[in-house]
Amino acid sequence: MKYRIKGKDKLGSSEMSAPGLGRLMVTFFLAVLVLGLWCLPAGASVQGDMAAGLPLAKVIDNGLKAGLSPEAVLDQALGAGADFCDLLRAGVAQKMDLNTIYRAFLKKYRGDPKMAGAYSPCTIIRCSVYAGKNLKEVAKAMVSAGATADEVRACLAEIGCADAESFAYTPSAPLAPPGPVVFPGGGGGGTGSPAQ
Repeated sequence: MKYRIKGKDKLGSSEMSAPGLGRLMVTFFLAVLVLGLWCLPAGASVQGDMAAGLPLAKVIDNGLKAGLSPEAVLDQALGAGADFCDLLRAGVAQKMDLNTIYRAFLKKYRGDPKMAGAYSPCTIIRCSVYAGKNLKEVAKAMVSAGATADEVRACLAEIGCADAESFAYTPSAPLAPPGPVVFPGGGGGGTGSPAQ
């Protein structure tokens, strides 16, 4: 059965056959598909961004924009084979909180016995210092994230820090809850007061 559709096809005839319409529909569908894929963000996941070879700072940024927690972005990037020190530097460049970075790394590598020695708190501290972070800030953040003060002292001594033995961690004092709001003036008795 042959269908005819009024109009001109590319050969100039006044009628277009069904197979010609089919080609037109396929071309239209492919154009929409290509345009739709072009408009998607680079990489739909951390693993996809890693596979695409995006810089780690962009991988982190895309993951955060996609709604992932910072810990999930770091965990997925490590799982996809990101270099640990490069990922730390990218996290620092993205202004991620050191505690968040350290917690993710310690969780990942303490949970995997094969990696525990290779990515010790000392390795994390060294990478942080190479990333330009202050050693005292790094040491405090490491203990806050879950490393022991003894692990940090040992690392500081290994690095050559003169006062490594005197390192002590004191957690920040929690903020006091706000007290009642007090307004000056005593609370009544003025000319506009119903008590007058």
